[in-house]
Amino acid sequence: MENCTVSDLKDMGFDKSTKPLKFVDGTSEILVTNWTELSSEFVNWLIQKGHLIQEKLPVPNHANRGKYFIHSEPHHKYSDSGGWHHIGGFYFDTKYNAQDHVKNIISTVSFLSVHNPSFKITFRKH
Repeated sequence: MENCTVSDLKDMGFDKSTKPLKFVDGTSEILVTNWTELSSEFVNWLIQKGHLIQEKLPVPNHANRGKYFIHSEPHHKYSDSGGWHHIGGFYFDTKYNAQDHVKNIISTVSFLSVHNPSFKITFRKH
């Protein structure tokens, strides 16, 4: 599949047969094998580009009902559940289905006011 921008993601549907393949930013292409690795590369990109700082935490997940996608601690507002991973001083939850992973990327870019993000994502279908 082709490289998809955040705008492209808004109009796409994702199910169990869709898997991420690459996180692309400029000439850098990082191979990923699953949604957790994609989320990790996305969060790392946000940090490297200066879009994600402690003062902007917590970042709600796409549903915005007490669960966080990115936080300074590995827990949600009402529970400690989730599939938390850690980069620097940031924890991000990866316990989501394919469609919700994509929704989290879209909502996080919006929440952090990242206009025209430079990265693209390549997917594969099984």
